[in-house]
Amino acid sequence: MLIILSMERLVCILLTIGAVVVFGADAQKQIDQPPQPTLLSAPQPVYPKAAKDAGIGGRITVRVTVGESGEVLSVGDPTGPTELCKGGTNDPRIQALRDSVVDSLRQAKFAPAMKDGKPVKTTIWLTSTFDAFGTPDAGDQKKLVTAGVVNGRAIRLPKPEYPGAARSVRASGAVSVRVLVDEAGKVFTAEAMSGHPLLRSSAINAACSAKFSSTQIDGKPVRVSGIITYFFIP
Repeated sequence: MLIILSMERLVCILLTIGAVVVFGADAQKQIDQPPQPTLLSAPQPVYPKAAKDAGIGGRITVRVTVGESGEVLSVGDPTGPTELCKGGTNDPRIQALRDSVVDSLRQAKFAPAMKDGKPVKTTIWLTSTFDAFGTPDAGDQKKLVTAGVVNGRAIRLPKPEYPGAARSVRASGAVSVRVLVDEAGKVFTAEAMSGHPLLRSSAINAACSAKFSSTQIDGKPVRVSGIITYFFIP
């Protein structure tokens, strides 16, 4: 799934094989809508095997500059895919995901953005999502175990801090964080899936500090994906 983001509005584009479906047409007609190029085609990013086998996925966001003729002038500044816990930023599997999206978007084709009837150069942001938590391939069954709520499996589960900004507006409720736990029981990535926006960052930080026992199948350690749920009460 590719998402075009501007600084003020969102125009969503779902890219499927052989078809492009455009959403947000009404928003584009609004007077204050900045000009947007139209995505005509783009190859699906290749999911790097090492990242897929490890269960590493999520959203990669990349800056793309499109010229007056619809050509891609530059692609850069990739971020994501999820909140990387300490030590994960330079992981080659993360870099492989980012490189895959950048390579794909360099081959994208656009109709240029129009302003006052003339094509203009535009900088936009595109997001591609790798679904690491779907149904694993048969060969991946023993490399990644998908679990449900894993609070009870933790051997260390720090409580998240209650952010001052959240307390001031009495933000409360549950925040669910999807985590990827490595073979040693350390949390590698954490991504807030639901909950109040002012509470999510604190929940992610707490999840990254959690510790689990190593999970083994047939005597071999495996990675585990699951959900940690935190409850905030003002």
